[in-house]
Amino acid sequence: MKANILTKKTIIISILFFIFIGFIAVKFFLNEREDKRLILFGEMKKFSFTYDSVKSEEIFWYDLDGDTIYLESLRGNIVLVNFWASWCLPCVKELPSINKISKK
Repeated sequence: MKANILTKKTIIISILFFIFIGFIAVKFFLNEREDKRLILFGEMKKFSFTYDSVKSEEIFWYDLDGDTIYLESLRGNIVLVNFWASWCLPCVKELPSINKISKK
C-alpha cells in the first residue's frame, strides 16, 4: 500500500513539475516577444526585427569622401559598427555612450 501511495505521489509531483516547467518556458517566450514590442511605439513602429544573417563581406558604407568601405577590409582591427536610424529613439539615446568609447 505504501509503495502504491509513493508511486502516485511521484507521478503527481512529476506532472506538476512538467506543468511548471512548461509554464515557465511559455512565460519566457512571451516575455521575450513582449520586451521587443515595448520599444515599438511612436516612430519606433517603423522598426522591424529580423533574424536573417548577413555575411560580413556584404556590409559596406561610404566614408566622408564617398569611397566605399567594406567591413571585411577591416578584419583584424577592433571595429564598432552601430546600425541605427534617426527615428530610432534608443539608438539616438546611446550615441553619447558611443562617443565616450571612441574617446578612450
